[in-house]
Amino acid sequence: MMVNINFQKSTEKMVKFFDLTKSLIKCFILCMVIIMNRFGPAIVDAPENDFDNSDITD
Repeated sequence: MMVNINFQKSTEKMVKFFDLTKSLIKCFILCMVIIMNRFGPAIVDAPENDFDNSDITD
């Protein structure tokens, strides 16, 4: 599976899912849970320990 890590930017950059950092993998999975909307509300408790700030803001 390939992931575009430059989503909504001028150039596309595709990276293999398993080559992502742990933080980016968590961001990707969280986004998929929210987008798919099959699991009810998504509750994230204290994400600051699990995500890098740059992954959230970029």
